[in-house]
Amino acid sequence: MDDATATADAPSEVSREARTAKDFTDRHGAGILKKMIETYWREHGYEVEVLLVPAAFTPALRAARYDLRSHMLNGMPRNPLKDPVD
Repeated sequence: MDDATATADAPSEVSREARTAKDFTDRHGAGILKKMIETYWREHGYEVEVLLVPAAFTPALRAARYDLRSHMLNGMPRNPLKDPVD
């Protein structure tokens, strides 16, 4: 295994957190999902900002939830990074 493969296979801090999240609709889980989305697009050369928006109580979930909002269009970012990550 070369260094490039080892780096690509190493789990990121975000992916470790995602494996421990039980629910992506509560504040903690939504925050993890927010980081995952922003990190993914940053690594692919795009600037994406995701906002956490508290939502009302949902009878189906039997809890309040958090929604994610962004400026993406059809799931695709609009703004490339000014200084791309190498």
